[in-house]
Amino acid sequence: MKHNRANGDGSLERKPNGVYLARWTYKGKRFSKSTGETTERAALKKLEEFTAPFRIKGEKAVLENIQGRIMGVEAELKRLEDEAPAMAVSEAWLAYEESDKHPNAGEDSMSNYRGHWRKLAEWLAVAHPEITELRRLDEATARQFCKTQLSGVSANTYNKHITFFRAMWAALKREARLTSNPWEDIGRKKPDGFTRRELTLEELNRIHGATSGEMRLLFWIGIYSGLRLGDAVQLDWGQVDLARGMLSVLTRKRGKRVSLGIHPALRDVLANIRTRRSGFVLPTLAALYQRDRSALCKKIRRVFESCDINTRVTKKGNAVAAVEVGFHSLRHTFVSLCAKSGVPMAQVQLMVGHANPAMTRHYFHEDEESSKMFIEKLPALGATTIPAEGADASEAILGRFKAILAELRGAGLLERAAEIMRTEMAK
Repeated sequence: MKHNRANGDGSLERKPNGVYLARWTYKGKRFSKSTGETTERAALKKLEEFTAPFRIKGEKAVLENIQGRIMGVEAELKRLEDEAPAMAVSEAWLAYEESDKHPNAGEDSMSNYRGHWRKLAEWLAVAHPEITELRRLDEATARQFCKTQLSGVSANTYNKHITFFRAMWAALKREARLTSNPWEDIGRKKPDGFTRRELTLEELNRIHGATSGEMRLLFWIGIYSGLRLGDAVQLDWGQVDLARGMLSVLTRKRGKRVSLGIHPALRDVLANIRTRRSGFVLPTLAALYQRDRSALCKKIRRVFESCDINTRVTKKGNAVAAVEVGFHSLRHTFVSLCAKSGVPMAQVQLMVGHANPAMTRHYFHEDEESSKMFIEKLPALGATTIPAEGADASEAILGRFKAILAELRGAGLLERAAEIMRTEMAK
């Protein structure tokens, strides 16, 4: 007598002696085994035990088949996705600008980022015209760009490029359907150890005597405010409160507002020209900066060189000469002069807009006399009038002479000379 199971997992057959025989089939092969049981209920339990391993194998085969079909579907979807157009290289910068995932950067920082991107995009158009989508740029191509386009730059500039590209790819990951970040494993270079140095009072006075017009005023703003070049050259009269003696500037690098007092010497200069100017304090230089930033930087470098101030220095083992003196040196000078004048570092931090005291300490060039010096205000440089561009050479000479007098007065030498003269006359 046979008892077939409805689910097809096996059947029972009762032998003449009353013992049930279990039968089942797996992959076309037939199996049979005595259950040793004489009751149907007990025999069914034995049948379950006998067929269980075979049922598991069967389920595994079914699952493997389903998984194979899923993988096939996924591969087909990936193929279709790859064939579908993604974000073009030409669209990437605008998408990055509009993304809410890019770092909160100021106007000047975004301008620098735009320059980094333009360099990469222009190189791709020439070296790899076949790469029209952002996701097609792989690590090998990224390394080739670094090797050919960034080989002659400083470690600091190199690292800024890599940091920006990593951030840009991360911000556009979803929108551009990027599966990897080709810049992630490209290491940063070890900093070369160079930093802008501060200028001495003697050097500052030389610069004062060698400049005139807007260029002299630009240097004065840098010395007495510590503003970066972009903020200094584009200083607007709306940011200048002569009545209160305050500058209030929304910095272009980080978009952070800084407020600082106006040094009396700078305040006198601004007061002398306030009646004849509106808009930018330095309209000609501001226009040059907006049109061609590098041209203004070269103009500033020529000022330093005309004053016998070396702007670059080469360190042993470095193929590229590092910039040691530039407009940013005035920022270092401002911080250092403030420190020597007894201004608390916390206050200096607020005035220069640093995010943390560690950055301020980076600008703080301490020397042996710093702890001894405590002057009421920063030293004044030269006269408080600005001769026009191309002014007569005699004015420049007069300016230098006044600067020397101011320096002598600061050292107390003039007062000492007057005292000696009074003593001699009394004899």
